[in-house]
Formats: sequence, structure tokens, C-alpha cells
Amino acid sequence: MNIWMLAVTLCFLNMPSTDEPLCMPATIPLQWETQQKCEADKINFVNYFDPIAKERQLSMVFTCVSKPLGLAPLPQVQENFYEGYSARSSERFSISQGKHI
Repeated sequence: MNIWMLAVTLCFLNMPSTDEPLCMPATIPLQWETQQKCEADKINFVNYFDPIAKERQLSMVFTCVSKPLGLAPLPQVQENFYEGYSARSSERFSISQGKHI
């Protein structure tokens, strides 16, 4: 049986000491039994954090991920970001520009 967790990548877009955004991975400390429940709550988190992200010039990506019950926490994947783009993808993600969920 798997449980679902909400992973978040948070990027500070306007750090004064660097040209590139400073990004870090995190997880919401909750668990869901199904992907559907996780996806439904993900929308609530996006709606809650959207005004905060706009005000503080943050980019946030929320992703539901599964893991087998009883195993160690999921490893956090570090990606390189530049101007809101992931080095692994050309897809734009910035809830301050438009909600990406």
C-alpha cells in the first residue's frame, strides 16, 4: 500500500545577492491514502499560498508523490532553476504568474 505526500519546490525569485533564484525542496507534513485526495488538497494549498507567493515574489511547485507505507521519507530531488524554468524541463511554473498545479 502506498501513501501520498505533497512535495513542494520553493524558489525565491529576487534574492539580492544572486542572479539566479534560490530554490529548495520541501514536503507538506501530511499524508493521504489516495492520489485523488492529495490532488484535491493540493488545489487548496495552491489557492492558499498564491497571494503569499505573489506578495513575496516566490515560485512554488506542488506535486503529489507516492511512497510505500513504512519506508524512509522520499529523497528530495534538487533541480537547477533559472528565471522560473527547471533545467530538466522547459515548462514554466510560477504561481505568481499563473497557477501551475
